[in-house]
Amino acid sequence: MDNDLKRPLLILSSCYVAPRSKGETYYFRKGQIYNVGNLELKSGESAYLEEGCVVCGRIYSNMADNVRVSGNGILYGGVWHKPDENGGRLMASFYLGKHILVEGISVVDNGVWNVVPGACRDVIIRDVNIMSRLVTGDGIDIVGCEEVLVEDCFIRACDDCVCIKACALPGPAACCNVRDIKVRRCVLWNAEPGNALEIGYELRCNEVSDVVFEDCDIIHCEYEGNQSGGVLTIHNADRAKVHNVRYENIRIEDAQEKLVDIKILDCKYSLDRVRGDVENIVFRNIDVTGPLFPVSIIRGFEMTNEMHRPRDIRFENVTVQGRTMHSANEMRMVVELAHELQFEGRVTLEKPEY
Repeated sequence: MDNDLKRPLLILSSCYVAPRSKGETYYFRKGQIYNVGNLELKSGESAYLEEGCVVCGRIYSNMADNVRVSGNGILYGGVWHKPDENGGRLMASFYLGKHILVEGISVVDNGVWNVVPGACRDVIIRDVNIMSRLVTGDGIDIVGCEEVLVEDCFIRACDDCVCIKACALPGPAACCNVRDIKVRRCVLWNAEPGNALEIGYELRCNEVSDVVFEDCDIIHCEYEGNQSGGVLTIHNADRAKVHNVRYENIRIEDAQEKLVDIKILDCKYSLDRVRGDVENIVFRNIDVTGPLFPVSIIRGFEMTNEMHRPRDIRFENVTVQGRTMHSANEMRMVVELAHELQFEGRVTLEKPEY
């Protein structure tokens, strides 16, 4: 209310999550503070954080199926790092598992990534609040996973809010293809570093496909000033083919840097020796309502023996400050080494230069 983004008052409303009728493996009761260190869940086990409890430490699983972390309590990460320095361990991490549920909890003040499924299948992250204030404090990192649903979450992250990757974190098996990811009905606040809805940078797999971001509100995407920093972003710095991605029904209140940022590039995060591609990307019903008109960038990659150009990128009913965008120029978009951009059925084609 006073425009001081450094000292926000966050009033969060969540649905009550009841404990399982058959009982919980670990039950953390309200009014108590726990220090669990590293709590590992085995197959079929669960942790329930009752509203009013604070659990200090991390909860994780390794090669475990049917794992559940739920309740309305707080998982607190401040014990893993110095007050004003990033560092620590992944807070809620699940590796090489199936049928993973994280529901209702609040994850607060971790110094690195917060909720991280890696090389998992059939994951639901629902009604989770994440608040981080230090660099690298990503909200949710979906790494090398299939069949993931993220819904009804609030994330205020001092780095990427929701990020899709394929890299060796939490383990080397997470360098695998990503498929069938849906993120919906989330409210996001991206602080200075990182991006709001991001695919990249580490994409060390063959394919990232069938990704949907829909019905989300980005209330802030603050200014970063680096080569990333945007609201709807794809940064392909490795070999993956990124395709069949849809951003739909997204409302943006405060975009201080880039709106759309799609790049194929070689950078400090790259490990693969060749670049990948980006194609068949749809932006539909995107509404920017804030006082700033953010720029956009779409940029390909070209070297002596290698050329990769983002293609088949469609913008349907994209409005900025009440005006519908019909071209890259209207959208204040820089387009380099890219072609087949479509606006409301009208095609702007930049011919390849060889």
